[in-house]
Order: sequence, then structure tokens, then C-alpha cells
Amino acid sequence: MGRLFYLLLAVNTAITLNSLQSAVIQSIPFAKTGILPSITLDYLIHPERLVPYYNRYFTKEDFYRQILEKQLEFTDERRKILYRALKRQYSEQGIVLSASEPVMTNIELLSRNDTFTITTGHQLCLHTGPLYFIYKILSAIAQVRKLKVWYPEYHFVPVFWLASEDHDFQEINHFHHHRVRFHWNYMHSGQPVGRLSLEGYRELLQTYSEFLMPHNSSITEWLKILEYSYLTSINLAQATRKLVHQLLGHYGIVIIDGDDPELKNAFRLIIKDEVLRQVSNEPLKETSEEIGRLWFAQVNPRDINFFYLGDSRVRIEKASDGTYRAGQRVWSTRELEREIDNRPENFSPNVVTRPLYQEFVLPNLAYIGGANEIAYWLQLKGVFTTHQMPMPILLLRNSFLQLNAKVKRFLEKNDLLEEILFQPPAKVVKDLIRKTSPTDSRFEHFSSQMKKLYAEIEEYSANVDKTLAASARARMVRHLKAIESLKAKVLSAEARKNDQLLRKLQEIHQMVYPNGVFQERYENVSQYYCKYGQDWIDVLMAEADMPSTNAIVLYWPD
Repeated sequence: MGRLFYLLLAVNTAITLNSLQSAVIQSIPFAKTGILPSITLDYLIHPERLVPYYNRYFTKEDFYRQILEKQLEFTDERRKILYRALKRQYSEQGIVLSASEPVMTNIELLSRNDTFTITTGHQLCLHTGPLYFIYKILSAIAQVRKLKVWYPEYHFVPVFWLASEDHDFQEINHFHHHRVRFHWNYMHSGQPVGRLSLEGYRELLQTYSEFLMPHNSSITEWLKILEYSYLTSINLAQATRKLVHQLLGHYGIVIIDGDDPELKNAFRLIIKDEVLRQVSNEPLKETSEEIGRLWFAQVNPRDINFFYLGDSRVRIEKASDGTYRAGQRVWSTRELEREIDNRPENFSPNVVTRPLYQEFVLPNLAYIGGANEIAYWLQLKGVFTTHQMPMPILLLRNSFLQLNAKVKRFLEKNDLLEEILFQPPAKVVKDLIRKTSPTDSRFEHFSSQMKKLYAEIEEYSANVDKTLAASARARMVRHLKAIESLKAKVLSAEARKNDQLLRKLQEIHQMVYPNGVFQERYENVSQYYCKYGQDWIDVLMAEADMPSTNAIVLYWPD
């Protein structure tokens, strides 16, 4: 039975680009979905509430001001270092770029002082991990296209920052395909994930290939992309760069790895300021406390927001005796300063200082992130102010929900709006019953009659003894609560009569929240690429729109 189930999942028919382009697209304001934390929703809808926490907003006028400020702040020397690093990284990673390729064109543009970046980044998730990995990159490309229209006298380049120094292997070592979890077995001992060898991956790929049998043309293409990306690479950073380049390089996405000695060397003065003097701690903690009181602080800053890279990635801490420690390593202040000067590549920024490093390295105008990323970036304005560096404009990435045309027909048949896709099925049924059932109005009438009756009882009782009025009112409250309780039971009974509707809604809810996780955070690019091929990415690219203020529902043809 299990093998037959896998076979049925893997069989896919060829679907043409014209067919994909006939997909029905529906936009839903994020406020109606409930998928954003309150601080991110306020940033989109009520930005005036967050003015102290960001530099500029994502308006056309503010982008122009950001261009002018970054042009003054980003030096020619940093541009030269960036240009050299990108050329070297692509060459060392075995990606040969011809002069006419969009990526090479963009790298060459970055040597000019009229060129700026729009950046996103992510962990090195296996096979890209959750769907939103791709959505972030498409959003950066879409924003670049918009800026080219707004300001044709400047050049703009989309950049993907490889979070290769992260060491949380459990977050990146798996992916899902049709709710089947594929896990990479690797003995990880705390080293940065980008440096991991690909030991054991070939066996995983073999298992995955067998799972996808029989292979159609899209599956074959996907497996070839994986074979090239992972089996010809020496580590996960190289494999991820190749994979992203294969999928999106034709859009000109430039990929940069911050785990780079030359880039770290250029950044070493700021490393010293943060490690030895903790210069941004006070403003960072103040802002985090303010945001924590009003919303929720996404990250908790530490005294030293850097790790040390040796055999593993270890937090740097200052001991009570004034020395600095990272695991078994111990330095005096002078020794640690010398270590930073001699080996800056061994110092790895954490979630607080990685944005600072990124903005130092790139002529960047805006960062595109998920809802929680936007939330923690809003804690960082004081960090950028301390280092006299422009904080980038913050943009929420696109959020796509991908369903089939049958779901759209079901919604239309039952006169349901798209926002119900984000609600619990039982609530949807109850709300639907409230619209069509007389129960609410009838019980409202019963409550009204009860109030009138008790008003007469209270009046009569008070005429006999004034102290009895309170007793009558208390009994009325109890009876009104009993009526409400009975109403809830009647509504539940009506809902049970709509079992067929409820079952269908539960089926759809599993598409939106597979295994209880929002689709874009659970499903992987593979199950769509294996069905639709590269055309699927191209259709998503056509629908990506910035700034992102709505969730986009795509109903693919049957």
C-alpha cells in the first residue's frame, strides 16, 4: 500500500505554460489572514506607529532619498572589495559566467557607483527547504524591476545572501515532498553549515529518486539540477549557490557568501567595536525593551553579538575577570584585538550583527524578509545609527498560497470568500450557519423576553422588599447565561448537520496548513517543479508584486 501511495503521488502529467498562465489569481489583504505578527502588520498598515524604529519607508520618494544617502556612505574601496569577492567566489565555486549572462552583467554593474542592491537571504536549507525560500528571491527581483522603472538613471541588482555561517543543522537538514519528510543523515558537530561536506547526500538522492518513480520530463530535469548542484560540490554553501543559480540565475540574481576572508577583513574595525567595546549594546537594548513593551521583541541581544569559528561555531563571552572566552579559547583584550586583526574570518556575526555586516559589504537600499525578520530588523535602528550606516528600507516578501481549481469552484459554489482559507473549518461552518440560520435571531428574542419578564419580577419583588431586587437581577444573569449556553449547543448541532461541508473544509485546510504548518513554511519547491517544471517559477515571477501587502492565492488548473 505504501509503495502504491508513493507511485500515485509521483505520477505527473505534462502541463503547458499556457495552461499555467490560466491560473486564477486572488489577493487577500494580510490583515484578513491572521498570518502576520502584530508588529509587522502595523508596519504595513500603520507605519506611523513605528517611525522611531525604521530609517525610511518603501515609498518611491523614500527610495530616492535612500539612494542618495547610500551613494554618499558606500565608499569606492568597499565597492572594489565587493566586486573582487563576487568574481572570486563564483570562480572558486565552479560557476563559469559568460559576459552576456545576466549574473555577470549585474556583477560588472556593481563596480559602478550608480548601482545599488536589493537583498534577501536565508539559511542553506536542503533543496531550498520551505517554499518561502524561493518567494524571498522572487520578491527581490520584483522590487529591482520596479526600481528600474522608477529610476532608470540608476542600476539595481537583486542579491541573495547565503547564511552559510549559521550552525543550526536541524533547521536545514530536511525537506518535504507531498508530506513525506526526507532527512539528510549527517554527523554535525556545531560547525557552520556552509562548510559541511556532502557526505551521505548521494544515498538521500537515490532514495528520493526512487520515491519519484516513474519519472516524467520535469522530474528528470529536477533530479539533474540536484545532481549537478550537490554531487559536484565540496560543501553545502557551494551546492546551494549552484542550486539557486540553476533555478533563478537567468533573472540575474547575484549570490554572495559572507563567510569570506577579504570581506571580513574589510569589516574588522566594526568587529572590534562590537566585540571589544560593545558600542551598540545600549541603543539595541533600549529599543528591544520598548518594542517588547508595545509588541514583542523577536530577538534578545547579548553583550557580545559574535561567534568564534574554529572546529565549531562558539559564542564569544566576556568573563568576570576581564578575559574573553569562546569555548576553551581564552584571550586578554590585547590578544583578542590581535586575533581580530590577524584572523577576522574567524569572527562570525549573529542575528543582530549579521545585518550590519551585510549593509557594510553591499551598496544596499532595501532588505526583503519574512514577517519575523521584519520584526527583528525593527530592533536594529540604533545599531546602524551607532555605526553611522544607513539602515535599509524594510520590505515584506511575497506570500503565495497554491491550491487547485477545484478549491476555487468549491468556494464559489458555497459563496465563501478567500479569507476563510486561513480560518479553522469549524469556525467557518459556524459563521456560515449564523448567516443562514434563524438561531441567532430566535435566541436574541428569547433573551429579550427573559429580560422583560425579570424586569417585572424585579419590580414586583422590590415593592415587597427592596433587598430582593438584587436577587432577581442575579437570577436573570444566570438564566441569560444558560440561554447563551443552550444557543451554542443548538449551533453545534446545526454544524453537525453540515458534516459534508465541514469535511471538505477540513480537506482544504490540510492543503493550506499541511500537518498544521502554513503551506509556504512546510512544502518544498520540488513538488511543484516536478509537476510544472521551470514554467512554474516563471509564472510565480510574473505574479510577484512589490511592495507586498497582500497574500496571493493561485488556483492552478486541474
